[in-house]
Amino acid sequence: MARMRAARDRAITPDPVFVSPPTGEAGTWRGRSRAAHTLRAAIVLCATVVLAFVVLAATASGQSRSERIGDVRIAADLAPDGSMRVVERREFVYDGSFRGAFIEMPLRDDQRVTLNSLTDARGTTYRPGTCSPDEVNSGQFQVESGDSFRVTWCWDPPPTDTSRTIILDYTVTNAGARHADSSELYWQFIGDGWEVPTESVVVDVTLPTDDLQFWAHGPLTGTVERAGDRRIRMAVDDLPSNTFVELRALMAANALASAASDGDQVRQQILDEEQCLAVAADADRARARGEQPAADCDPAAGRKQLLTGLLGVGLLGGGVGWWQLFRRHGREYALPPEIAELEYEHDLPSDHTPAHVDYLLNWGSVSEKALTATVLDLARRGHITLRREMVTTDRMLLPDREEAVTTFERRSEPERAWEHDVMALLFDLAGQGRSRVTERQLRSWVSSNRDRAYRWWQSWTSAVTRDTAGIRWIEPHVWVGASVALGLALVGAAIGAAVLGAHLLVVGITVALGVAAAAASPLMRRRTPEGRVLEHRWRRFGAYLTDYSLIPERGPEYLALWGHWLVYAVPLGVAETVVKNLETRLSEAQLQEVGGGWYPMMYHHGYLYGGFGDGLSSVTDAIPTSEIATSPASSSGGGGGFSGGGGGGGGGGGGGSF
Repeated sequence: MARMRAARDRAITPDPVFVSPPTGEAGTWRGRSRAAHTLRAAIVLCATVVLAFVVLAATASGQSRSERIGDVRIAADLAPDGSMRVVERREFVYDGSFRGAFIEMPLRDDQRVTLNSLTDARGTTYRPGTCSPDEVNSGQFQVESGDSFRVTWCWDPPPTDTSRTIILDYTVTNAGARHADSSELYWQFIGDGWEVPTESVVVDVTLPTDDLQFWAHGPLTGTVERAGDRRIRMAVDDLPSNTFVELRALMAANALASAASDGDQVRQQILDEEQCLAVAADADRARARGEQPAADCDPAAGRKQLLTGLLGVGLLGGGVGWWQLFRRHGREYALPPEIAELEYEHDLPSDHTPAHVDYLLNWGSVSEKALTATVLDLARRGHITLRREMVTTDRMLLPDREEAVTTFERRSEPERAWEHDVMALLFDLAGQGRSRVTERQLRSWVSSNRDRAYRWWQSWTSAVTRDTAGIRWIEPHVWVGASVALGLALVGAAIGAAVLGAHLLVVGITVALGVAAAAASPLMRRRTPEGRVLEHRWRRFGAYLTDYSLIPERGPEYLALWGHWLVYAVPLGVAETVVKNLETRLSEAQLQEVGGGWYPMMYHHGYLYGGFGDGLSSVTDAIPTSEIATSPASSSGGGGGFSGGGGGGGGGGGGGSF
């Protein structure tokens, strides 16, 4: 007699148990006198209390009900065509009231189950009909088949605090498999889907030949032995829940002479697998006794090595693939030598608007800087007047408070539609149709109309982007998505391989590469050759603006140009440095020339208030670009024995009661 090998690493899928709590109905009394009313109230109160106790007791009883499986006796007969007839006697032991039960078995695509009969130990023959937790018809059963075979029956009569035994007689096709060098039965007679323990299991399997080798998989306490010339018996006592009992029998190829052959050579592979499982089972037994095993074997070692190798190939391929993608589609085009050697660009490289420059520098996106620069440009061109005024606030008994306030005044309409949209934001929306609006009014409107302000921002940035339709500065970002997809694929493959046992070092490296590929996806953005040259020239112009020593290199006639250039310093990200350098190098009179009458310089009591740089910062602070450009939602936060392993055979499944 041989011992069973323990089942390892089995996934458990709980089966549903449906409980229908009892229900009750209370009656009513009618009375005409005060005494009758009092009596009625007392009776109703008592009845309510009694009913509550009854309901609670019944509910508690329903909730505390339980089931287990008693004796299971299975007799199976494998035919030469690979079909197998199974007669299964299963005892359900109930504590509480139950109405039905079910058994479910997964099937391969080429397998079908025919239910020959369904009876119980009391002699009741169940008939086809409808049976489910929602529709209970005593004495009827219903069959569902497809990817699995499921039979549900309604007990006749429904049991309470007793045991009932069901007898299923069914035939399954293609249970056995014929190979080129052998025939095989690999079958779970008890699946791991049973959520309750079983007291005793005995399985007798009759095979078409006595020339065979056999192994059983399940708990180490099980036994497997020959019970006749062609019969194998497996036995297990106290089978835990969610634990399978499986038989693997290896026979000569002609044992299943009437079955179709798959043409595979598998005998030696099966022998090697079972030898490894036997060694692993002996090692588990030794460890259970507190001893050091003489030898051990990992049944999944070959699979793990294969997975690790495949993952390594994917890792190498993914890394090389990403690098090739970057070389072909991510790396910027080389600059012409005469452009690459430029130290400075001494004038505007092109006549594009500040918003278009922002679009170029930000890879085809419009940032908050574009809005501030557009307002400054509208002021420089005379469409808006920017003023800074000193406002005095009367604070009653406290000293009056003076503060500088920025105002926007409407002058004329610009020619571009998206510039007109900026005017509409300032004067039609925030100013409610007035031609003058203060920074307080602008901030108040944005704060009170976050959704509308954000919709305006989305519309405005789209309009600026559409205005660049004829300009090919940025190549399509399709390879950015490809980099993200590659990264996610590597991470997904690594996680899947880790679950299946791949080497964790290779898994970790693959995950790291996948995350890096996804994070580095912006590197796949690339400008067109024209866009690359223009972007470099604008960067060199920004460097020129910040060179402290070059500010006075041109004569007074160029001071007004610095005011024009100051607008472009905003999208170039160098505005603060430029303003600071201008204040340091130029006199007050020269700064007025730079301002050109449009730049908001404020004099108070005859003196320049706050310095030249305060003019730019006042406009920047007056326009709440971060609130306008942020969605309100995103800003809120927020012959040995049973062996371990196995589990690869057909059959299995589980069941339960309701």
